[in-house]
Amino acid sequence: MKNKKHKISFCTVCMNRLHHLKQTLLKNIKDNLDYGNIEFVLLNYNSKDDLDEWVKSEMQTYIDSGILTYYKTTEPESFHMSHSKNVVARCATGDIICNIDADNFTGEGFADYVNQMFLENKDIFLATDAYHAIRDCCGRICMKKDDFYKICGYDENMESYGFEDNDLKNRLQLLALSRVNIDNRIFLSAITHNDTERLENDKSFLEFEGVFLRQVDHKSSLVVFLFKNSKCFIGEVIINRLINSESIDNLFIENRKDDDEYSILGDKWETYIWDNIDGHYCLNKTSRILNSIGNKWIEQKNSKDSFSIINDVEFININEYEDILMLTMFYSQITNRNIMKENERTKNIIVNEKSYGQATLVKNFKEPVILN
Repeated sequence: MKNKKHKISFCTVCMNRLHHLKQTLLKNIKDNLDYGNIEFVLLNYNSKDDLDEWVKSEMQTYIDSGILTYYKTTEPESFHMSHSKNVVARCATGDIICNIDADNFTGEGFADYVNQMFLENKDIFLATDAYHAIRDCCGRICMKKDDFYKICGYDENMESYGFEDNDLKNRLQLLALSRVNIDNRIFLSAITHNDTERLENDKSFLEFEGVFLRQVDHKSSLVVFLFKNSKCFIGEVIINRLINSESIDNLFIENRKDDDEYSILGDKWETYIWDNIDGHYCLNKTSRILNSIGNKWIEQKNSKDSFSIINDVEFININEYEDILMLTMFYSQITNRNIMKENERTKNIIVNEKSYGQATLVKNFKEPVILN
């Protein structure tokens, strides 16, 4: 039994990240070839760069030998982290699935390490420790394929960036699996990059229309997000460390009770639809809000300043790129975190009740594959 070698599938998704993949994929293959019972599964998630051409010219040998399997879908218009990871995992044929982001290096001998961990420990999954690993390695999760299917993969209600990995780990633990941290830094190396690259293909960022901000008091601000799909989300953002700022109990960091730096009042956004009427944004509450339907107006005062009016109250119209990027990241992470918290609260192990990882694919440039 100690000499058993599980088949390990290293799963990578790429959308417009060829510049990263050129640095990582070939090295990752070479660093693990000695293991033998291994496959790399690469999903082209409708990448608009030269990924096809590069794979054909540089990686065909590994496709022919069965080391690399290449899938492509032309369906997605934006990057959906949870869906893409579900698709590539469903394409894997190994006993163990390991997510390797396009900017990650596995490190030499990682496959042997993974195999040994699963031989020595029963009912486990491997993950990185966010407090000791660099941020770009936090998506590294290795699990038995059967366990992935038991929890129905990543929660596809999380459409944007952030917390989908944390949620998956939580649900694996609810499945009575023990978490084993990957603590060897040899296996935790990645190409660092900024938030622009993290969000440039994200649905929220691509559909962003505008954001308005008004400070309520020292600890909270009201934020209004508008998206091109006519959806609007409004929430009161709270700085958690300032909630009890007048109390001596909040004087020292170790006394603060909330691990999250920010939260949304009520842990959910108020949802509206908006339209542009005579040069004004008109917001109408959707039927999901259980009170009387009312109108709110956002009116640009003039083109020389950044202030706007909502129900006769002055808001700041955020229009600096870096501020928009930061707030879009905030929106994405807060939204996904609230979904994760709801799954925690309800002890929801199984998500995606109807289906998950649906896609129409082409395998190795020639074979059509449909995942229902």
